[in-house]
Amino acid sequence: MGKKILIIDDDVTTSKMLGVKLKKAGFDVVIAMDPLYGLRAAHSGMPDIIVLDLLMPAGGGLFFLDKITRSPTTTMIPVIVTSATEDKKMIQDVLERGIIFVQKPYDLEALIEKIKLILEGSIDSIPGNTPD
Repeated sequence: MGKKILIIDDDVTTSKMLGVKLKKAGFDVVIAMDPLYGLRAAHSGMPDIIVLDLLMPAGGGLFFLDKITRSPTTTMIPVIVTSATEDKKMIQDVLERGIIFVQKPYDLEALIEKIKLILEGSIDSIPGNTPD
């Protein structure tokens, strides 16, 4: 069984395209369409990494990040945040948490490569860790 990736994104097309590519790369994929379902999936499924859209209903990505960093069960799960936002304050908030931010639209292959690097420990993207 491959590493488990949780995709949290309310855009069905984006989620499915990324999910298909990740499955072809040998990963197990779970898709959540909002942060609340994503929280349940993170706690019940314990993914190896989370790919999180920033702008969503039900609190959005920052709400999700706040919740998983406060839970001892999920606090060490690496996260990659993706978004089409150009809100510099929101992006800075993500980066200050030590999380990798990827601007949408993104190159699927480049994103998958980042995921692989995080999973092998070459890059850190755990909420709360700040860059050196």
